Amino acid sequence: MYNCVMPESRGKHAIFRIKPINSHRLRAMIEILVIFIWVLFVGKNYLNFDHTFWPYGREFGLAVRAHYIWTDLFKCGTCIFWNGTVSGGAPAFAELQGAVLHPVVIITTLLAGVVNGSKLVILFSLFIAGLAQWWLAKRLGVGSLARLWTAGMAVVGGHLAGRMELGLVGVVLSTASCSLAIAAAVDLGITGRRRSAVLLGITLALAIVSGQGYMQIAFLIGVVPPLVLFLFDDNWHFSKAWKEFLLAGLLAILLAGVFLIPLIHFLPNIEKAHDPAFGAAQPLVYIPLNLVISDVSYYFTEVLKPLPYANLYIAYLGWIPILLGIVGVKFIPHKFSRVFIFIIVSIGLLYLATSAIPFKWLVPISPAIGTIRFTTFFAGLANPLILCLSAWGLQGLLNVKISQPVPTNKKPQFKLNNVINLNPIALLLFVPMFFALKSAYQFGQNWLYLIPNSKLLWESTEMMRTESTQWTSFQSGGHYWNIPALDNGLKLTNVFSTQIWKNRDIPPAYLDSSQESVDLKNPDLMFSNPEIAVLRIPGVTYAYILAGQKIVECRANGTGGVIDVTCPESPEGTLMVMENNWQGWRAWQDKDPTPLHDSQWLSVLTPAGTHNYFFRYRPWDVWVGLGFTLLGVAGCIFFWRKARD
Repeated sequence: MYNCVMPESRGKHAIFRIKPINSHRLRAMIEILVIFIWVLFVGKNYLNFDHTFWPYGREFGLAVRAHYIWTDLFKCGTCIFWNGTVSGGAPAFAELQGAVLHPVVIITTLLAGVVNGSKLVILFSLFIAGLAQWWLAKRLGVGSLARLWTAGMAVVGGHLAGRMELGLVGVVLSTASCSLAIAAAVDLGITGRRRSAVLLGITLALAIVSGQGYMQIAFLIGVVPPLVLFLFDDNWHFSKAWKEFLLAGLLAILLAGVFLIPLIHFLPNIEKAHDPAFGAAQPLVYIPLNLVISDVSYYFTEVLKPLPYANLYIAYLGWIPILLGIVGVKFIPHKFSRVFIFIIVSIGLLYLATSAIPFKWLVPISPAIGTIRFTTFFAGLANPLILCLSAWGLQGLLNVKISQPVPTNKKPQFKLNNVINLNPIALLLFVPMFFALKSAYQFGQNWLYLIPNSKLLWESTEMMRTESTQWTSFQSGGHYWNIPALDNGLKLTNVFSTQIWKNRDIPPAYLDSSQESVDLKNPDLMFSNPEIAVLRIPGVTYAYILAGQKIVECRANGTGGVIDVTCPESPEGTLMVMENNWQGWRAWQDKDPTPLHDSQWLSVLTPAGTHNYFFRYRPWDVWVGLGFTLLGVAGCIFFWRKARD
């Protein structure tokens, strides 16, 4: 195989140089292609791009709700800085629930929409997890077969598929992204190279913006502390490696600036549910059992765990990878002893954090720690490390040789060696390797599939569209209403959110829906069908002028951080717009700037007459964060090129 290189000019003649492709690079490309094909097979159900078929999981609609900001990018540009779709609106880039700033989410949503883009996000997450495991195994010095097998096991591991029992796309992506960061950290720890530091910075940034926060906390607690082992040389003297890890950390912070700056700015206003008792946490001694229990019904009971919610505990790999991991301890090369210690310590810290024991100690000191309710997710980050041990065990068994002398004739027809090296153990290993993949694959397929939804959902929400921007509510409470409602451009209030705005009311609903029977003679009944009945709530509207005791309803048109309001003839008063006021909002009356009141809702003084009002969200924190991100990109390019030189 060859690469054609641009011609060099020598006098009147151009000479083409033919550069052969490195065989190791070609093998790596083939192995990565094999992983990609395996991912397509495992996630084949997600290749159905009918938007009425959603990934399984009752909270899927909630998990991807924040991704809808990208559907407005080409419509109104910077209006996406404000997410005005839920409960009065909030800064879009300070979102913790979804991975709105992860490149995979952005690209797939822009190309395929929220639902079909999320299917691609899941596929990419499986591929990232497989690539991370392959990278780890390659850096640990094992051969192609061990690399591919452990990568295949990472793709089908329960730590990914099990999260889809609830439709937690963000947790799947963040688990995969943090796994990739582990691989980059080990790579830097072993090589100490500048380019490895750049790669670690990039992968850490991707992990930071991958949503939820659970896996990032797990990485910080379980992976970062034992990395100190790589700061010493073989004689356990402090080395210069700390500079490379410091560089990686700085690059990661800069690259993730577009998320971190808005989040830090808005974080004091975020309120999350607390559980200081960590009631979901599983006792430490039972946590490893989740690696080998494949009985699906077990995860919906309270046996050996406090809650019957499968997605919290699934981490299935099967007995074969675990046994290979135990065997692997015998075959670890001496030069990787430090890596082995790192892996063991990291697994121990992750399981300890999963049990919530240290959090229970600390919550009396800092009650905010109680917001880390579901530490059970942390255990999933131990799986890539366990598979590292499995890779060493598999490679060690594959290297076992049995020499058997073979008698030869005095005049052999063919030239034979006196000794033929046989490896029957290697041949026998193919059977358990195959069944390990099959077992984990079949287990994961319990959740890696699509469910159909009635087109009546979209028809119902389409009927709720109003000429003027209004808040709507779905009292039925199902997360599945999020998608059809947002597809039809509705603004949702009174819906469940994992993070809420502290000390703020939610806006009242202009239209309310219910799945309960409604009196057809009710004058406020707008329409009803087999799915829902929709009622108009008297006296509620999105924008209005309050002039003494008089209320004058205004017409509004808004998308994200762009809101235009037209008010009819009215006396002097105050314009109220049911959208959360926050630093960055600006207002204009006709063509002149007008000051905003210091209140929860957007509001300005209005003179008598007919006027137009314009509200724009122009936050400083997004632009400052974006500046840091661009600086990080420039830094990555600079240090990468400098390392090449």
